[in-house]
Amino acid sequence: MKIIEHFIEILILIIFLSSCAGGDDGKAAEQSSWDKVKNSAYVEVFLTSEYNTPSKLNIATLGWEDGINISRDGLNIYATYIPADFLSFVLSGDTIDNLQYYDRGPHYDMDFVTNPAAATYPWYQSDIIYASRASVSENFSPWYTSGMKRSSYSEGALSAVFLNSTSIDICVFTSNENYLEKNNFKIITGTTPDPSGIGNFITATDPTGTSLINTKYTEDNPHIERLNTTDLVLFFDSEDRPGGAGSHDLWYSVSSNNGSDWSVPVNVSSINTADKEHQPHLFYDGTDWWLYYSAYHTDLKLAIFRAKQGTPGDWNSWGSPEIVIGAGNTSGIGEPTLTDNGDLYFVAIYENPDGTDHDRYDADAWVALKK
Repeated sequence: MKIIEHFIEILILIIFLSSCAGGDDGKAAEQSSWDKVKNSAYVEVFLTSEYNTPSKLNIATLGWEDGINISRDGLNIYATYIPADFLSFVLSGDTIDNLQYYDRGPHYDMDFVTNPAAATYPWYQSDIIYASRASVSENFSPWYTSGMKRSSYSEGALSAVFLNSTSIDICVFTSNENYLEKNNFKIITGTTPDPSGIGNFITATDPTGTSLINTKYTEDNPHIERLNTTDLVLFFDSEDRPGGAGSHDLWYSVSSNNGSDWSVPVNVSSINTADKEHQPHLFYDGTDWWLYYSAYHTDLKLAIFRAKQGTPGDWNSWGSPEIVIGAGNTSGIGEPTLTDNGDLYFVAIYENPDGTDHDRYDADAWVALKK
């Protein structure tokens, strides 16, 4: 009997230790595994005369930080956030009720209970998160949800034009509030660096045609620039908008009355190919306009390219593209966004070879400082 009792005690201990492995020890092992991947990650700078060796920002988490945008003064940064391995979820073709099993990152104060379908499972949406710092020599504060946080609907890919250091003139972002959860654009004007409000759709939405910016098709990754006191230009991408050249194309539209009305979007045919061009970002270096964007490099990974404007004022006049930064040993990079002095912020995606079907990819913000 003593032998049997001793065997049972050992069996109970084994079961107890096994259950603990899924708790804090399991989380620690997961973090350690990802630390190993991220610490060994590197990207390849092609314009070595312009950029220093890139590095990961201090605000990286195990959640999915995508769609980043840096303010021109380098003091405010925004990202689209989902606390899960969102890429594995997308690649799996899984259903929304199973997104909970891909959960990984910090939840902050996001609402996973309220939902439009009275679902019993956690309802995941993306929120715009925000971090700031007092000077470019400092690290960013931790991420936190912006004043734009909502329940049920997903917002992301915020692009902001600042009026000064304490106020945003105008910002545009994506929302899946209409048309079967496909992205449309909204605008907020006159807000703080931590933006608040739900915004207004950029123009009347066109559910049947393609004459307006917001359509029944996907509009994503907007970038807005103010040209003068009345004129604005908006670049964006779409994977399915009719009239494109490939799988994802760049488009632009202009406004001459501060965003009240917008021109019919034009396909950026001087850049677009049959492959993927997306995530546009305009940058003025004091002399010329540049268009930064993401596209496939010869290694078949997404990389960051740029082209210089040919004819001033013509947003479909771009010179030959040149590669800026390649993916290196990461799975791909993109989402370029620049400060006034040319520091280039972007997103790197990693794959963890020791990961699982629900925990294999992650996305973090990086920076390549201008020399």
